[in-house]
Amino acid sequence: LKALHYARAKSRREAAYLELHEQLDNARLLNDRLSILEMTLPALKMLNIDQQELLQKVLLKLATADGKTTVMEWSLITIVDHTLPKKKKSENIFRYEKYRNINQLSDEVALLIKALVGMSGMSVEDKRSCYTKTVNGLGFTITKEKVSFKALSQGLKKIALLRAEAKEQLLKALCQCIEHDGEVAMEEAQALRAIAVVMECHVPPLVAQAA
Repeated sequence: LKALHYARAKSRREAAYLELHEQLDNARLLNDRLSILEMTLPALKMLNIDQQELLQKVLLKLATADGKTTVMEWSLITIVDHTLPKKKKSENIFRYEKYRNINQLSDEVALLIKALVGMSGMSVEDKRSCYTKTVNGLGFTITKEKVSFKALSQGLKKIALLRAEAKEQLLKALCQCIEHDGEVAMEEAQALRAIAVVMECHVPPLVAQAA
């Protein structure tokens, strides 16, 4: 009987192993590095504080080694930072929904849209049209604030405290934004997935459509 249980357990492990390899192969074919990262997230959650800090330092050092940060690098760091267990007790306090609607975060949302449009492969004219249409559709004014990954990350922390209905409204607007020209660039898909992770929302897989 024990031998039978062992054989079944081994069969399940082998099936899971094969499934993982298939997922990795598919991700490589699509050049979808974030999917590979997402497979490691359960293991990252088990790191102790020293290991967390070391990982974050290494990722930041690698991302800034050439004096600039790419969309892929920002997306990776954003997902890892959000996934790792909080180091401070004050960060472990139950997160409540602080903002009822996106109008309370108009500046942060407008900056987020501006950043996402800037990552697209659209022409300058299409970018301007897409940004204006999306922002005006939400009832906001066009922001003149310069986009930076730091400002974007800070804004996302506030956006993550929106109520579920407001998050859904914003995510829908972001999806329509990156599909404005009928194509989804890899950078747009990567950034949207990182944003969705921080917002703790599900986003339809767009990488397969990305150029």
